[in-house]
Order: sequence, then structure tokens, then C-alpha cells
Amino acid sequence: MRLRKIGTLLAVLAGLVVSTQTATAAPTIIGGTTATENYPFVASLQVPGQFDHYCGASLISAQWLVTAGHCAQQDASAYAVRIGSNDRTSGGTYARITEVVVHPDFDNSRLNNDIALLHLDRAASQALVQIGSTPQPGSTVRLLGWGAENPNGQGSPRRLKQVELGVLDSERCSWWGDMTGKLCFDGKRNASACHGDSGGPAIVKSGSGWALVGATSGGQDPCGTSENIYTDVSAYSSWIGQVTGGAVRVDRH
Repeated sequence: MRLRKIGTLLAVLAGLVVSTQTATAAPTIIGGTTATENYPFVASLQVPGQFDHYCGASLISAQWLVTAGHCAQQDASAYAVRIGSNDRTSGGTYARITEVVVHPDFDNSRLNNDIALLHLDRAASQALVQIGSTPQPGSTVRLLGWGAENPNGQGSPRRLKQVELGVLDSERCSWWGDMTGKLCFDGKRNASACHGDSGGPAIVKSGSGWALVGATSGGQDPCGTSENIYTDVSAYSSWIGQVTGGAVRVDRH
């Protein structure tokens, strides 16, 4: 079994290969469609001069983004983000990162506590996404990302993609190990996150808008053949509040 992270090949080049089972970089969305609407809170995390897309992220306050911990293993100065544009190459707000805060208990070997916060060098004008409640098994979430478009992790799209996946009981992802703070999503029907989607949002409808429930974390290669593992963002709302000084709103409805 090959475990994967859902970031880009930069993770592999940076040496983020873990445990005795080969972990590969995170994927792009498989079996999805071009985004059907604008999502102003979605961000493309980039490494200027190396990768024009590295991971996904979500704008949760005017100057804070949430992403996966394994996407945030370099100095803040290495990163830039494009926020609020479905085209990862133009439009929206382009900003640099001034601070990276990875969860203190992040475990890269099994992606436990796989969450990080990124502080922007200036406030973004885009609408934020609130953190929602943990989704229940049997419900549906929407995944967003610029990850790979084929199961082997190649072909990152320029325009944002989306796909709908079902929420499963955590026991269905027991092959991953400890599921504390994680969500298990269906990914066996050739519809899945893939390389490059790491850190990006899993969202659910909330009134007339959307609520953030997950951040893409990992799965098995090839993409679209097994369940997907997501960080349960709601489980970290207290930590997020501490880091951001209470700047982030949580939608419990």
C-alpha cells in the first residue's frame, strides 16, 4: 500500500517521504468538474520561482489561512498565495506569507494533527469562510482544488475543480491508523482528491453560503481507488482561535 499526501511533487523533492510505506505528494481532483461558481475564500498556495501551485488553503479571517501541516514545512518567506480566483495564475488577491504556524503536535509520519495557519502580509478583501461542524456519516461534502487530473498524479489544471464525496464512518479508514481529528471520505469511484489538493477545502452548504469542514490531508495511490483522509477543521477550532486571537468565526449550525 502506497500512502500519499495530497500536496504537490515539491513535498517529495523536499524529502517528505515517511514511514516504511512510501508517502507521495498530494493529489489533484479526479473525476470532478470545473468549478460551477466562484469561491472567494479558496487560495492557491504557491512557491514563487519553483511551483506556481503547491497546495490549497482557505481564507478564515482577513489575514489568516488554514491549510495542511505537511504543506507548511518551509519558512514563511518561501510562500505566496492567490486568493479568490478560480484561475490560479491571475486575478484575486496575491499576497506573501509572513508567519507559518504548524500545529505543535503535527506528526508527519502519519499526518496526525495535519493542520497549519498562514498569516498574510496584508488583509485580503475576499469573503471569508466560517468553520462548520463536523459532518456526519451519510452526508455529502464538496472538495475544491487544483490537484492532479489523472490517478497517477499528473496534470494540474489552471482552473479550480470541484467534486462531491460522501462522508464515511471513520472505521472505513481504519487502514490509515489513528483517526483522531480526521475525517473519512469516499474516494473509490474514480472521484477523489489527488496530488496538489492537499490543504484545500472540503465544504458544506450553510444557509446561502458555505462552511469549511475539512482540509485535504492524504490517501492511497493511485488516486480515486481508496478513501480520502481529511483534517477535521472543527476539531481544531480552539487552537485556531488561540493562534488568531479570536479572529476566526465558527458556524455551529
